[in-house]
Amino acid sequence: MLNEMNDYKFYKATLPYPVKPQKPHRNMHSLTASEARKLADEIEQWDKAMEVYCQEVAAYTCEKMAKQEMFKRDVIKEYGLQDHPRADQVFSLAWAEGNAEHSSVVKWVEKLAELLL
Repeated sequence: MLNEMNDYKFYKATLPYPVKPQKPHRNMHSLTASEARKLADEIEQWDKAMEVYCQEVAAYTCEKMAKQEMFKRDVIKEYGLQDHPRADQVFSLAWAEGNAEHSSVVKWVEKLAELLL
């Protein structure tokens, strides 16, 4: 059954989108040796932070895609389209026309399902 509780929050990613670390930069022409070493250390820390950031983005994206797939499956099932050969096309059109807004997508699938069934 389609989970409409709390404005479809069940189908939204629970992980926050990660904040991208800012790369340190300085005017390279006026650095002393100690400032250059400090900058190199900051860049090394930034590299490590970017690795973590990329992993967090991948985790967020994976969760978001899984939730979207679950939403798609539930909407298609709700309107009896699970065995219909054009179910994916209906959902894709509804997703585009509904601007990926869950309630709008459901309304579009409902309208399109009437045409198919």
